[in-house]
Amino acid sequence: MKHILTATAALSLAFGLSACATMKDKMGMDGTEACAAKSYAVFFDTGSADFDESASGVLDNIATAYQGCDLAQLEILGYADSVGTSEANLELSDNRAEAVLAALEERNVLANRVRIVPMGDRTAPMEGEPNPFERRAVVRLNSDF
Repeated sequence: MKHILTATAALSLAFGLSACATMKDKMGMDGTEACAAKSYAVFFDTGSADFDESASGVLDNIATAYQGCDLAQLEILGYADSVGTSEANLELSDNRAEAVLAALEERNVLANRVRIVPMGDRTAPMEGEPNPFERRAVVRLNSDF
């Protein structure tokens, strides 16, 4: 099931990024008009800030979209499922967001302003249940907050 969710998410994200990167040329728009307010998900292994197998391609696509869109804002929201304590999950979600930022900086993403938002397990649907979808960080490319 995890592989199906991951593959589906990766395809959706890749399509969205591809559309973003090519829109400005086709529509004669500047980068901020063509690519404002896009969001992408990066998934993680259970109980860690280690990326899952789909993350590298998603991070590459985010970096490409960011550089092609001339956006000034980068917001990274870290999430965790509800396995473990809320305090541990809040720390884990912060570590996941920071891992995404570090990986994007390695790809030459230098946002003028970056906002890290650790969400912890507050969006997890069932307490104490593992949920691969909640083990993620959401990256938002914005022209402004």
